[in-house]
Amino acid sequence: MKPTNELTAIYNMYHKDILGYITFKTGNKDIAEEIANDTFIKFNKYEYDESKANMRTWLRKLANGIISDYYRVDKAKYTTNISDFQDDNGNDVFVVVETASTDSLVQNSELNAKVEAIISTLNKLQQQIAELFLVKDMAQTEIAEILNIPINSVKGNITRIREAMAVHFQAEKAEYGIK
Repeated sequence: MKPTNELTAIYNMYHKDILGYITFKTGNKDIAEEIANDTFIKFNKYEYDESKANMRTWLRKLANGIISDYYRVDKAKYTTNISDFQDDNGNDVFVVVETASTDSLVQNSELNAKVEAIISTLNKLQQQIAELFLVKDMAQTEIAEILNIPINSVKGNITRIREAMAVHFQAEKAEYGIK
């Protein structure tokens, strides 16, 4: 367990970034808020080793695990369950159990399609960086090593990728937390 003031400082510093990241991954702000809170709860339980990853990367890795768990447990909500049983008179009755709407799935696929369309307009290097940074959730230093380019080149390209996305998501900027 971390001291409250340390946890509060980390929460204040990274919450907005983690929330935006999870919103991007899930396509649903309500689910993202729940998972972001769970991420910081989980963070509080484990020791952070800064020699292995920077704080942002580590929090995102925790969030990815929680996202996977959420959809693994929540998967049943996306299927329709039909139960058959008899009423008091012995008549067969079929009941459709209400399920979650597919709106969140549609939103997520629409968001992914938009992001893929934006990435396809980027140059080859930026496409590679976007894939490693956004999809594979790699740290900037790891990307620089893999692509054998300077870290500042990675940082600059990530900035240009974010700017390209901001232009395309102008109407949805606030909703998805894109700067």
